[in-house]
Amino acid sequence: MWYNGGAAYWASTAESNNGVLGGFGDVHEADTADSIRFARRCGVPSSKRSGGERELRALDVAAGIGRVTGGALLELCDTVDLVEVRWPSSRLLSRAAPV
Repeated sequence: MWYNGGAAYWASTAESNNGVLGGFGDVHEADTADSIRFARRCGVPSSKRSGGERELRALDVAAGIGRVTGGALLELCDTVDLVEVRWPSSRLLSRAAPV
């Protein structure tokens, strides 16, 4: 099937920012900082943890190693759940730091 190539790619990808970004791990900080700025410009309010009035939750689907969760979503939300539904990508979740 067409997705076998994707499965093979993720099976051989290093469990690191550099690995999941295809060798461009140095863009991680700028990428997540821009994601936070974009979310704020779209009107995402402050979480309770950051002094806001509401508790904010997020779901990171296809979370991989939790790069976006750790770099952006946990700055924006009180709670983030990570989901990775397909092997071999699901092995990447083992690198996501529990918070």
